[in-house]
Amino acid sequence: NDDPVIFAASGFTAKPTGKSAPQPVAVPTFRSIDFGVNSGQIVVAVKSVAGAKSYFIRYAVMNGATPGAWTTIAAASIQKSITLSSLTPTTTYGFQVQALGVLGYSDWSPIETIICI
Repeated sequence: NDDPVIFAASGFTAKPTGKSAPQPVAVPTFRSIDFGVNSGQIVVAVKSVAGAKSYFIRYAVMNGATPGAWTTIAAASIQKSITLSSLTPTTTYGFQVQALGVLGYSDWSPIETIICI
């Protein structure tokens, strides 16, 4: 009879009919960080997170546990691994990834390091 009081009194609960509100995107992580084919290359692969429209990867030379100046690149697609070139061999680099969703940016992922060969 389209009476919500009778419906609720019967022990049933109504299921929402609209779309749920957008949620903030989770902090993404790397699927892998590895050496490239050539010296001075690092290959990164990002794990996708629900609701992300694009991703940003940043890297910096590490001074012990402290990163130097960050270089940030946009990664509209993470379907394939991304190769970063022109890095300095025998140098330790730190990498982080961030997602962009409808409600804004996620936090940066924890720093992961690798020595470039």
